[in-house]
Amino acid sequence: MSIADQLTALLNDSRTRLMTETHTPGQEAALSYAHALWALEDDLRALADRIHSEETR
Repeated sequence: MSIADQLTALLNDSRTRLMTETHTPGQEAALSYAHALWALEDDLRALADRIHSEETR
């Protein structure tokens, strides 16, 4: 499994975990935190895509 594939799998697991944790009643602050992390996650996914593109050249 390439580095990009491993990073993608890790991010998938991270998103699932965050979504589960933020569906607990009374955790509005946690939801805000999750949105920030999701933005970071999107940036990391873009990086993984670039790495994957370079690997397949």
